[in-house]
Amino acid sequence: MLNSGGTPATFLQGIQTLNNLASGNNARGNAAQATLANQPTALPLVNNEGYLYLSGVTSNFASIPDQASLDITTDIDIRAKIVYNSGVGVILISKYAAGLVSNYQFNVNSDGTLQIGWVQGTVYTYHNSTAPVSASSGSDIWVRATLDLATGSGRAATFYTSSDGVSWTQLGSVLTNATNAILAGNTASLYIGQNGAGAGYGAIGVKRIIIYASLNESDKRLDIDFASKSIAHNATSFACSTGQTVTINQSGQNPATIIKYPVFRFDGVSDSLEASVSPNITSGHAFIVAAPLGNRGEQYGRLFTMAATSGSIDYNTTTGFIWSYTKTNASDSNLTSYYNSAQRLIHTSAFTTRVVHDIKLKGASGAESYVNNAGFQTSAVNYSSVSCGYYTIGRSLDAGSYNVAMDVHALYLFPASISSAQRNLILRYINQKYKIY
Repeated sequence: MLNSGGTPATFLQGIQTLNNLASGNNARGNAAQATLANQPTALPLVNNEGYLYLSGVTSNFASIPDQASLDITTDIDIRAKIVYNSGVGVILISKYAAGLVSNYQFNVNSDGTLQIGWVQGTVYTYHNSTAPVSASSGSDIWVRATLDLATGSGRAATFYTSSDGVSWTQLGSVLTNATNAILAGNTASLYIGQNGAGAGYGAIGVKRIIIYASLNESDKRLDIDFASKSIAHNATSFACSTGQTVTINQSGQNPATIIKYPVFRFDGVSDSLEASVSPNITSGHAFIVAAPLGNRGEQYGRLFTMAATSGSIDYNTTTGFIWSYTKTNASDSNLTSYYNSAQRLIHTSAFTTRVVHDIKLKGASGAESYVNNAGFQTSAVNYSSVSCGYYTIGRSLDAGSYNVAMDVHALYLFPASISSAQRNLILRYINQKYKIY
């Protein structure tokens, strides 16, 4: 996954080029997208670690139900390891809901400063750090805020950053309030990525959250390690090490997601990657490793399709072939292939979770397919007229439409001559790498 500068795409950068890693006589061209607005988004691992991706879209956040251990009324120390996104503000942690006394809140502001806040009486009160975080977009950094409720008039808020979560550097000045800060418990859930009023969204990655009800690293109340290998890719609920149940709330076509394997995200509106190939492709064995997002995008969305030339049709023709598409409406999440005005190799209700769509196009000998190594389908149609010099991932070729909302891990295209044993080895490699089924 390369950005416009030709270097590996970092967190939330557009993907201009997807390198073809094949070599030898069967290698074809790289997939590319020159138009920035149509580039899929990179969600790579960061320093070989996963994270909670918060998209900045309404209703995408993590939450923990209210419990006594999270109602902190003493000193508080909040720490978070984040994947920084310069210029974006977000509520990292909040125990706040409209109409309730606020217990505490910790934000990253759009100017790079940090904020710790609470409700004093009925007024939201806060301190912003007097210096911004020093980090580049796509890098990870620890950020921290403490509130000392027993030190002098006005009490004291202090901010820190760290590269390792062990050695801390104070960020700006120690700040005090005109009146003594008082933390009070409430019945709100604890939110990550918004507050209880549904505000404060921002696109960012979160690797870890720790909260102490002290200033000496005792009385730990919360420890969520989103990077832990025990938490699966796209998990929507899990128990963290301090015992609370964490729920990932997902909505729409850019949902909050636990990222444990690199993906490139297609928005279902305009994103695509495409390439010319030479010599033309007339057969092959494709493996598409992908997951649907939201309503899966537009009707008849193309996961992977080919046509004779750029801009030519891939459907009502004998020269093109739609390897993998989904009808994507409220009642149809099928994965199918399409050739010469008809659906082929229909896998009913298959595109509702992460899949390996495995399709062999055999020319005059027909075609066959599986989804997650199950549901074998076969077609006896003669496909010998297929001859494709162009392919796209994420949309059709002729109209720039039929876009799919999906995360793609990988796409492999082998010769149709691979054996059953070779196919099984490829599937074993894919499943060991991405834990699909």
